[in-house]
Amino acid sequence: MPISLFIAVFTFIACDSSKKQGQDEEWQTLFNGKNLDGWTPKLHHHELGDNYANTFRVENGVIAVNYDGYDQFNARYGHLFYKQTFSSYHLKFICISVTNTKLFLKQQ
Repeated sequence: MPISLFIAVFTFIACDSSKKQGQDEEWQTLFNGKNLDGWTPKLHHHELGDNYANTFRVENGVIAVNYDGYDQFNARYGHLFYKQTFSSYHLKFICISVTNTKLFLKQQ
């Protein structure tokens, strides 16, 4: 029985951080709308990369988080990490939720 469900639409466009300022910038889309290639899940109580019960998935071209494979939630909060860091980016985030949803951006 699902404990909660939320669907998030992520459109990430990032500037390659390896370019020096003043050079032509190439933009890349971080989410392809088909799968989670380049993204690593981390769920509380599980190892990095273990997408327990297919919690993070792609449905209809969007990143979805669903707990329908859980018997109990057991505080299995999760995050998705991208394989590369960026110093300059544009982010568009749309959330359709029945739970309390947060977006965290790590800045170094």
